[in-house]
Amino acid sequence: MGLALGALTSLPLGVANVAVVEAGLSAGRRRALWVAAGGATADTAHASLAFVGIGSVAARYHAATGTFFVVSGAVVAAYGVLAVHRGGGPGAAAAPARSDPRAYATGLVLTLFNPAALLAWVAVAGALPPAGVVSAVATGVGVGLGAFTVFAALAVLAVRGRDLLGRGRARVTRLAGMALIVLGAVSAARGLLSLLW
Repeated sequence: MGLALGALTSLPLGVANVAVVEAGLSAGRRRALWVAAGGATADTAHASLAFVGIGSVAARYHAATGTFFVVSGAVVAAYGVLAVHRGGGPGAAAAPARSDPRAYATGLVLTLFNPAALLAWVAVAGALPPAGVVSAVATGVGVGLGAFTVFAALAVLAVRGRDLLGRGRARVTRLAGMALIVLGAVSAARGLLSLLW
C-alpha cells in the first residue's frame, strides 16, 4: 500500500519533482538521482510520522506550521533563484562526485521542511484505519520507495530531454527554477497569511 501511495502522491507537480528535473537538466542523471533519494527519504519520514499519529499532533501547532511554511518557502525560492542563475550552463554537465551529498541534502531539505507535504500525509493517514508503529513505519518505507521510483523516472526523462534539447535546456532549467520560485513564494505567502489571521 505504501509503495502505491508513494508513487501516486509523487505524480503531481511538486517541489521535489521540479528539483529532480532541474538537477537532471543542469547536472545530469547522477545528481538528479541523489536529489530524488533525498526527496524520497523526506517522504518516508513524513508518511511514517503521519501514520504513527505524530504528524497530526504537530499540525495542531498553528504558529509553528505557519513559520515552517514561511521558512520552507524561502528555502525553495532561494533554490529556484540558484537554478535560474545556473541556467544549465556548459560547466554544469560534469557535476563532481563530491556534489552527491549536497544533492541528497537538497532533495531532503526541500521536502522535509515543507509542512504542506507533512499535512498532506496527515490527511492521507486520517482517511485510513489506524496502524501500529511497525506497520506505520513499514508503510512509510513503502511510500519512500514508491516516491523514489517516480522521481528516478523523472530524472531519467530529464536527462533524455537534456540530450534532445541541446542548448534549449538552459531555458527549460530556468523555467524549472522559476517554477520553484513560484512554489516557494506561494508557500511563504500561505505561512504569512496563516500567522496574520
